Amino acid sequence: MMNRFLLTAAMAAALILPPTAAAQTTGGITWHLTEHEGVEYVPLSDLRSFYKMLPPEKDGNGGVSISNSKVIITFGPAPRELSICGCRFYLTHPLRLSPDGETLLSADDLRTTLDPILRPLYIPTRQEIKTVIIDPGHGGRDPGRQGEHLREADISLTLARQLADALSKQGFRTILTRESNEFRSDQQRVNMCDEYQQALFLTLHANAGGPTSSGIETYTAAPATKGVAPRPGNANDAANIALAVAVQAGMLARTNAADGACRRVHYSLLSSVKCPAVGIVVGYLTNTEEATKLGTPEYCAALIQGITDGVLAFTGQMNPATTYLPAPVQQEQPTTTYKAPAPVATPPKDEAKRKPTPRKESSRSSSSRRSTPSARTRNRR
Repeated sequence: MMNRFLLTAAMAAALILPPTAAAQTTGGITWHLTEHEGVEYVPLSDLRSFYKMLPPEKDGNGGVSISNSKVIITFGPAPRELSICGCRFYLTHPLRLSPDGETLLSADDLRTTLDPILRPLYIPTRQEIKTVIIDPGHGGRDPGRQGEHLREADISLTLARQLADALSKQGFRTILTRESNEFRSDQQRVNMCDEYQQALFLTLHANAGGPTSSGIETYTAAPATKGVAPRPGNANDAANIALAVAVQAGMLARTNAADGACRRVHYSLLSSVKCPAVGIVVGYLTNTEEATKLGTPEYCAALIQGITDGVLAFTGQMNPATTYLPAPVQQEQPTTTYKAPAPVATPPKDEAKRKPTPRKESSRSSSSRRSTPSARTRNRR
């Protein structure tokens, strides 16, 4: 649990700063990109150099970690898994190995996952957040997931009301997309979000699976990648993951629940709203232990406090009045520049200057499970 508190503190401090995702010299460092199946990758040595990390260490599970005095980043062991201070994330592209066995991270994941988490104060869409739109998933003719004693539509509404009260006490204007057991379409929710400026969107859900399925999960819209038309929500790809990790870390720290990870999903609601948005899965109704906890006021209060902690951490980072902080200095680290531009998509290469195709490697598969939160909505001032 201590690691999860450390992660929140590390994010709030805007720990470190990352590179431009291009094969060029920027910010005092040369990036050595390679291409695999049309995706550009950055070697771990470049990341370590830029982020001022100590040499990599392998763990007993097959993962590789780099660290400094504030943060530990572990790549793997699963092909699409990354963890920061013990908080798990699922990547857009699988990790790769170079011909000499070095870990490679995709430039897309550098730009839309690692960078925004490690230095949220450099997110270009930062603005002061005044309104929190809270969406109790499902409702009316759509009860959502069902456990032995709880329905998703009911628990999400109960938590949404409590969260609205908690955030109102912190000075936010709160809007509920539904206040009773009513059905609202995804488009109605999107329309409601579009009415508010300087806002963020939280949609609350529970999950169902096998009796051993468990964990708290936080979802963002799948980020924009090469060859895929961006959706409105992709304008906030960086802010979305910063919000997701803040909320996920807050909930885990307060509840000590199983970490189901921050995940990406192709979900029309999250990809259609124009403000930073996440889907929060508070547990599995088909897991007896988690369902029992969700039926208690004490556990629900811990969840609400964790989400509130995350919202406060995120909105503090997004406020332009929050200034940039220097990165910590550690012994035995390479020298680099702190204030380098955030990663950007690499422009199409000129055919005559195309890099040699690297040795073909076997690709890894990902077995990450996917949950699709769904919700129907309404509003409240």
